[in-house]
Amino acid sequence: MRLVYLVFFILLGVVEHVYACDCELVMGKQSAGVIVTGQVTAVRKFKNGYQVRFTTDSIFKGVVKKNIVIKTPSLSKCGFLFKKGARYIVYAHRRSGRAIVATVCSFSRQISPHLKVTTFYLQDDKKN
Repeated sequence: MRLVYLVFFILLGVVEHVYACDCELVMGKQSAGVIVTGQVTAVRKFKNGYQVRFTTDSIFKGVVKKNIVIKTPSLSKCGFLFKKGARYIVYAHRRSGRAIVATVCSFSRQISPHLKVTTFYLQDDKKN
């Protein structure tokens, strides 16, 4: 039993951050205002989240430029964790008509640098 406690506390010390958020609505291709693939070129942390510079290589939904800025809230508020240099398919919505916002409450995910995304890969909305 002591071993179990020891392992538990060791693992507890290894975990840097634990976040919890509540996704009231899961966003898929029907509810997303913007669906793009591309690569993250920069990530800047702000008080309430992150600003992600993103170069698109495919635009499936929405009107966006080649180079866009995606905003995501802090991780504790369902923010999506983007990594500089990684490639993603992003399902986002527009806030206040302009800002593109992505959260973990969507089908956004990191994808292989060599994957060619077609409409076949775009996921349908799913009910909670």
